[in-house]
Amino acid sequence: MYHSVYVVNVPIHSISGTHTITEEDLGLAPGTLPPEDLATLGSLITVDRKLLAPIEKIRARVRRGLIRRGVKVGMGTVVTQPDLPQLIDELTDLKAQFYSAKAALVADLDQNIRDRAEQHPEYASLLRKHAPDVRYVERRLAFDIDTFRFDVPTDDPNSNLLSQTLSRSGNDISKRLMREVIDFVDGVHKVSVGVDRLVKHNLGPLRDTLLPKIHSFQLLDRRLSAVSRHLEEFLSDATSAIDARPNGNAYLSGSALAPFAARLNQLRSESGLDSLMSAAGSSATPIVRPQGTPQVPMDLPKTPSGRPLPKRPSTPDRSDGRRQVVAF
Repeated sequence: MYHSVYVVNVPIHSISGTHTITEEDLGLAPGTLPPEDLATLGSLITVDRKLLAPIEKIRARVRRGLIRRGVKVGMGTVVTQPDLPQLIDELTDLKAQFYSAKAALVADLDQNIRDRAEQHPEYASLLRKHAPDVRYVERRLAFDIDTFRFDVPTDDPNSNLLSQTLSRSGNDISKRLMREVIDFVDGVHKVSVGVDRLVKHNLGPLRDTLLPKIHSFQLLDRRLSAVSRHLEEFLSDATSAIDARPNGNAYLSGSALAPFAARLNQLRSESGLDSLMSAAGSSATPIVRPQGTPQVPMDLPKTPSGRPLPKRPSTPDRSDGRRQVVAF
């Protein structure tokens, strides 16, 4: 399942802006306090959190973008060919924002440390001692985008071993995706069925994040179409049921929620997902197309009304040389 997919890794290097308080910081003799594996005194905030907030927001947006479009593996996030160009464009924009935020942080850091030392004169020496040096921060903060494509050269003396490694069960992207589906749906279940109250807001993450990702990976494994169809029908029926509730009661609970809870539960276990995917029968093989052919699902998923979902808009090939995809 690694074939015909790309792996995107986005290492973001930042600083914590904190220092673990020690006995020495407080002027205590060594051994006065319990060892660090038993207790700590907490952290000294050496960099104003407001300065680091833009960096952390960008990091969170990167994480959400990768979750929405791919499946996490050891060396990054696996994405399909149609999703790669738009994802890289989004990451490139976030990279530019990161370096703008970095420039602002570096420019304001020294003055911010001086201001905080004046605001807390009793801890001024401690702040100055442990605050990071501007030159270190400038070196440390970095945002990179690494993109790889896996391939096994036939003339490689270890090609058989490499092929076996890529195809072994532990490297099955569908299985990893299923684990993500279970975790994701379990989170939604806790804040809805778990409190006996399903509202439209609970359906948003399933519709906007999880469903598009399953659609993307149907390009590689048609069995996933049964999972996406189950989720589409659940979302449509749950939305209709909530809309039908009287004004002021736009939620499902109790006996009205029970049938939807059962349908959601089918996405919370491996056995439930396996039963859905087994219904796809002989369609359990990846869809393989010649290089350069737009990858559109051969059997487009349909809405609950039976109409095909809109095709993914085509993305023009990039030839500006900004990025290089490494095959190995």
